[in-house]
Parts: sequence; structure tokens; C-alpha cells
Amino acid sequence: ITAAFGWRIHPITGQRRMHKGIDIGAPTGAPILAAADGFVSYAEWDDGGYGNLVEVTHNDGGRTLYAHTNRILVRKGQQVRKGQLIAEVGSTGRSTGPHLHFEVQPDGKRAINPMAFLPNRYIVFDVASR
Repeated sequence: ITAAFGWRIHPITGQRRMHKGIDIGAPTGAPILAAADGFVSYAEWDDGGYGNLVEVTHNDGGRTLYAHTNRILVRKGQQVRKGQLIAEVGSTGRSTGPHLHFEVQPDGKRAINPMAFLPNRYIVFDVASR
């Protein structure tokens, strides 16, 4: 984990901001897997700083976000299964190096600390195979 959930000084803007997810450092191109079954509700460039962003809405209404990806491998509306390859780690948007920004919104709106869900409920990505 290269950046935890919570308030921090943003490394690029220098402003105190809420970091709504966790950052997991990994090499560019490392696989990112869907955390749970659902459908892709967003899969494109995000102007708000996330860069290439994949958002999956899960069957319980919650959402997971996968930001700063190098390549998006799914499209909006596509059904995905837990563990399915959806993107590759990158450093797009407001980023200081290759990593996955992983965000969990159980109600589909408010972000909570993803560490509460790892490793039992969510599979984020597997770099051991690379």
C-alpha cells in the first residue's frame, strides 16, 4: 500500500484532501481484476484526476473504482465476474507513478476504507503471476 485511505496532503496539488481509496503500487501492465460480480458503469478517461477509470456497480448496489489504469479492457454496460481481468495498472491522470487507486462505495456514493474488505471479500489484482 503506497497511500492509505484518509486525509492527506496531495502529492501533486499540495492541498489537504480526502483520499477516498487506497493506492497499491504495482508495475505498469500488471493485471487488475474485478473485485466482485457486477456490470461496468464507467470505463473511460476521467477529467477529475483519476485518468483511465473503470467503475463496476455490484449486484448489491455498491461500487468499486479502479483508477489510473494503463489500459481499460472492458466497456460500459459489460457484465463482469469476480476475478475477471478488467484493466492494467498504469499512471494516468494525477499520478506520481504506476499504481492502482482502489475505491469502495458500499452504498454507491460514499467511499469507505477498502482495507475493511481486503483480502477476504475483494480480489484486487495479482502481480505474483508477472
